[in-house]
Amino acid sequence: MLYCLRTFLRRRLVKHGFVIVNKSAGLTSHDCVGKLRRIFHQKRIGHSGTLDPNVTGVLPLALGQATKLIELLVDSGKIYEGDICLGYSTTTEDVWGEIVERCPLVLGQIKDEKIDQALKSLTGEIEQIPPMYSAVKVKGKRLYEYARAGEEVERPRRHVVIEDFLRLSKSSYDAEKKCLTFSFRVSCSKGTYVRTLATQVGELLGLPAHLSRLCRLKSGGFSLEESHSIASIEENPEAYFIPLQVYIEKNFKSLDIPFEFQKLACNGAPLPNFAHISDSFPRAVYVEGKLIGLYTLSSEEEKTLRPFKMFDWRQMV
Repeated sequence: MLYCLRTFLRRRLVKHGFVIVNKSAGLTSHDCVGKLRRIFHQKRIGHSGTLDPNVTGVLPLALGQATKLIELLVDSGKIYEGDICLGYSTTTEDVWGEIVERCPLVLGQIKDEKIDQALKSLTGEIEQIPPMYSAVKVKGKRLYEYARAGEEVERPRRHVVIEDFLRLSKSSYDAEKKCLTFSFRVSCSKGTYVRTLATQVGELLGLPAHLSRLCRLKSGGFSLEESHSIASIEENPEAYFIPLQVYIEKNFKSLDIPFEFQKLACNGAPLPNFAHISDSFPRAVYVEGKLIGLYTLSSEEEKTLRPFKMFDWRQMV
């Protein structure tokens, strides 16, 4: 009896949902997870895409059973704004690395129209090689571990999609540093290294380049306007918490199934005979108002709903 009561109370205290952090410079994504674990007093919290310590902006964090949806959030596109500097490159491909190459520019050397052409040529599907200072694993080790040890390894090439890449400002010439800086916005797929994108712009212009500022405006379907500072969240956690069921209702069509399917659904089994369903998957499946999980259609011919992400509704009462 006492054990059941403790279990019930523990389930009631655990949060299942999202908190959208506006990450400040200097914090790692793991730092943000740690801070939210202390604020909400629970361990099961994860983020949907690492931001470098000096990058700011949207960092969605999932709590409890919402961590099952991190995969979906990671797969969604991202939008960034930042600055690219032409004239020198660095070890880390951003302004915080050591300078490895310089090419002093003179005023008027590079026209904005030429920059626009370079950005346009980098839209669509492109190939990237991850920077040495990155978390990509090669032979069981992170690339940054090799870089810190002064070792070079062959890095895996990857294909990413750049939906939009636009210059937002006129280029600004720094007479002291003899470099040129401009602001940009990019919409891209998961796995895109914006630092590398900056160096690729430089390569097309025949110049060393690096990323000098970056802010993520959108990730996992959440925008910068929906994000909040750690300090604000700490002051009033409930005000910035998005319950899992609220997120599901907003982003997925619902399907209320008959009570006769309850046992199958609660056990995560496929649900047969749904020939009348033909659009918008995954679907949020409910039995008597209880969220069971997200289901996908196995095939147009079979018309069977198969579990995609399952939730324990007993923990969300």
